[in-house]
Amino acid sequence: MELERETTDVLQRLVRFNTVNPPGNERDAIKYLAGYVSDAGLEAELLAATDERPNLVATLTGDADGPTLVYLGHVDTVLADPSEWKHDPWSGDLADGFLWGRGSLDMKSQVAAEAVAAATLARDGWRPARGTLKLVFVADEETGGDVGARWLCEQHPDKVRCDLLLNEGGGEVFEYGGRRRYGVCCAEKGIFRFKLTAIGAAGHASLPRTGDNALLKLAPALAKIAAAGPSFELTEGPAALLQGLGLDPADPAAALRQIGATAPELLVMVEPMLGVTLAPTMAHASDKINVIPSRAYLKVDCRVPPGLGEDAARRRIAEVLGDDADRYEIEWTEQVIGNQSPV
Repeated sequence: MELERETTDVLQRLVRFNTVNPPGNERDAIKYLAGYVSDAGLEAELLAATDERPNLVATLTGDADGPTLVYLGHVDTVLADPSEWKHDPWSGDLADGFLWGRGSLDMKSQVAAEAVAAATLARDGWRPARGTLKLVFVADEETGGDVGARWLCEQHPDKVRCDLLLNEGGGEVFEYGGRRRYGVCCAEKGIFRFKLTAIGAAGHASLPRTGDNALLKLAPALAKIAAAGPSFELTEGPAALLQGLGLDPADPAAALRQIGATAPELLVMVEPMLGVTLAPTMAHASDKINVIPSRAYLKVDCRVPPGLGEDAARRRIAEVLGDDADRYEIEWTEQVIGNQSPV
């Protein structure tokens, strides 16, 4: 119970730091964590590309040489609109058996748990028998890690080099087939975000037929993306998931039907793992209400199975848009092939 109370307190404090990224402003949250773990006996070091966005590397060295284990977490969050929340997203309120706040799931809760676990051990005099325990709490995970994990690995590799690393994403518990299961994350989907642009001709909105409205040309693309069924391009990790559930990875469509019949709540998690996904998230057209736009674009968050690249993304775009694909310009805004480890 004491661990639970301390972890809850640390999480509440973290939630109350508004670290929505962009812009991030993670400094106060990181400085709080640095003080908390250093007071317990860990050696804390702040490393920063910019003053307002430092990263924390906290170390507990063992009595003999051995492997390095890293607990990795980030303190920045996605945005939050208070009008859409029952409780203020930066309140850290305790209500109805939950702790409310942006980041309480992704991923300040895990950061708090890791910090409290390491601090408690250090206070009690524990040290690794061999090797080193490190806490690496970073900025800028939500927008690519340019001043966070990626920057640390590029600029200070010796500070974060490790043999074992635990991060968010694996270990979620779920039930299937009457048994409790725990996910093991051995791969991540790649990111192939793109901008899809329609071209028209400008005109005045009071005379709609004087222009060729580019915004209207996006409607078929949106409709087709909304209506698209699942995509199947299995790589080793997703195939192992189906096999682990007792399903046939050679027939992913049948596997999804079986999951839908027995545990439909799992579909939202499993289906996106099996192929390329397209999620339109941003749109822009005219800058003035009375001007018919000559250009309009969608920004689409495209995720690709681990190990696959641009070719897989293009196949899915062509499959979904069909004959309309040639009507649009496609510009890649971010391309990252998903990492994977042997199952």
